[in-house]
Amino acid sequence: MTVATINPSASNHDAWQDGAGVMELTGSIELNAAARQEQPDAILAINLLGNPNDYDAFPLGVPVLEDNCESMGAKYRGKRCGTFGTMGTHSTFFSHHICTMEGGLITTDDVVYRDMLLALRSHGWTRHLAQDNSLGAKVDKFNFILPGYNVRPTEMQAAIGLEQLKKLDGFIAQRRENASRFPYRTQQEVVGGDIGVGHRGHRGAGVLEHRLVAVAQ
Repeated sequence: MTVATINPSASNHDAWQDGAGVMELTGSIELNAAARQEQPDAILAINLLGNPNDYDAFPLGVPVLEDNCESMGAKYRGKRCGTFGTMGTHSTFFSHHICTMEGGLITTDDVVYRDMLLALRSHGWTRHLAQDNSLGAKVDKFNFILPGYNVRPTEMQAAIGLEQLKKLDGFIAQRRENASRFPYRTQQEVVGGDIGVGHRGHRGAGVLEHRLVAVAQ
């Protein structure tokens, strides 16, 4: 299986592929040509430091998985990042936009992946699935159908997360206001063109005085 890993960046490096079948592309400029040549089975789109990928450049028909852990609240052409792919990951680690002390979440509109994830987060068992689940699995306390982990959120994490969600828009607005105080050039200013991104300011990677800098949160 070959996975093309995409990172938005001000620079444009050549694609490479190693023995593990992972093809890394920095930016989207060369994505279509590389995808036609390598024919990846999936694209892992990493929205890095608040910068959305150029999703219009993605080849049609290739499944997309999104790592949106550093870009909660970012938009591309008015659509939230993390909702373009089959699944999107979002972090609630303490250094990110909202915090539940630890952990994160996965969003998907595919019921099969949803049910698989419900099992995977809880030891691989079926006890949290609906009786008419998409996997056709018998629901029982100790019916294990998948290799699993113990990554269920605690009630305390959920309570903190719900309160943090109420503040998310304000957090994002403050980050953007902080970023506006620095005279750095953004990814799109360096690469050129306007793709309608909605930067939401994680650490604000940019170019300042011809050097790559990371603006403190």
